[in-house]
Amino acid sequence: MNKTVLIERIEKLCAERGITLNTAFVESGVGKNFKSNLKTANPTVGKVIMLSMYFGVSKEYLMGISDKRGSCYDLNGIKPVTKRSIPILGRVACGEPIFADEELQGYASVEGDINADFCLYAKGDSMKDAGIRDGSIVFVKKQPTVENGQIAVVLIEDEATLKRVYFDKDNKRMILNPANPAYAPIVVDSAQIESGCVRILGKAVMCQFRIN
Repeated sequence: MNKTVLIERIEKLCAERGITLNTAFVESGVGKNFKSNLKTANPTVGKVIMLSMYFGVSKEYLMGISDKRGSCYDLNGIKPVTKRSIPILGRVACGEPIFADEELQGYASVEGDINADFCLYAKGDSMKDAGIRDGSIVFVKKQPTVENGQIAVVLIEDEATLKRVYFDKDNKRMILNPANPAYAPIVVDSAQIESGCVRILGKAVMCQFRIN
């Protein structure tokens, strides 16, 4: 296998997409050290196939066997499953609010029809009765408001929390309800909302978690 050609073609495909090599290696699943590992060994066929599926080209093209890009899906009637990579920005508390820094933590893969803009890691067990476990990846659609009773990521000053949102219009306040009776609701008054100290970042649309 011509490793120089492999990297050159990956770099060209990255340039066309406007992404970095590191992004491609992380999102495709081959690992961020893929290029450096080529110094001592040839890549496995499995990793070349992962890259071919990520870019939608044939593995023969990536390996320099053919100059035709082709497609990794050139099989009779078989169509690719549309996937998207959503950035994981940090953590959100499911218990007590914690600081929600927007340092990129990686990417999560999701079906293309899931309408999400970013992900956060859930921490704690305050939303366990809603099926959101500690360590779950929560997919969030960025929006400034939600419907009554929907689960949202809410920023309280510099800290974010994941709760089910209820609006008490009579008393001009917002109630952030946990999905665990061990935790008390967080009550937000109109002054906090109007001042911008408390605001909704987006609606939770899905979560992923690993089975222990």
